[in-house]
Amino acid sequence: SAVGSSSQPITFTSTTDTAPAQWLGIVFGAGSSGTLKYVNARFGGGGAGADTAGMVKVNGGTVTLEDSTVRQSSTSGVAINGGTSGTAASLTVRRTKFENNGFYASSNGDGLNVFNARAVVEDSAFWSNKEDGLDFAVTTGYTPQPSEVSGSSLYKNGGYGVYIDPSAGIEGKAPDGKIAGKTGNVV
Repeated sequence: SAVGSSSQPITFTSTTDTAPAQWLGIVFGAGSSGTLKYVNARFGGGGAGADTAGMVKVNGGTVTLEDSTVRQSSTSGVAINGGTSGTAASLTVRRTKFENNGFYASSNGDGLNVFNARAVVEDSAFWSNKEDGLDFAVTTGYTPQPSEVSGSSLYKNGGYGVYIDPSAGIEGKAPDGKIAGKTGNVV
């Protein structure tokens, strides 16, 4: 975990702090849990890669990201993979900005890329990412509750604000953007 404060945030960047792909990133492995709060992560991603790669990668466990910024990664800002059934990883994001991710050579990149995992996103911003602000894909083996997105703004992303993989049979497992008692999203 890395927990800063509004007056003393924690910054993860390269020693030169000047451009994407200057360091790889932060990885949460199987069984881990952690919190990133008041964190600025920038200029990582480690080079060209698919949008399922991320400067912050959640390969397992339960992770919370709050009051932070994730920007200028060469790949997606954050990527999560929940495994075959979707239960291997979960992510909660609150009051966090994802901006200008995916811009490096021929790299791809979303603000947040979610593959077969549950993500709860509240009051966050997804601006000017190379591909999609939010990208969700689930397989028919996915078993958790659908992801939720509320109170968030999606602006000027190169692809879609929210992209939901159109694979047949997953319609009921797609993320929910209309949560009772929660603020709507601004696109």
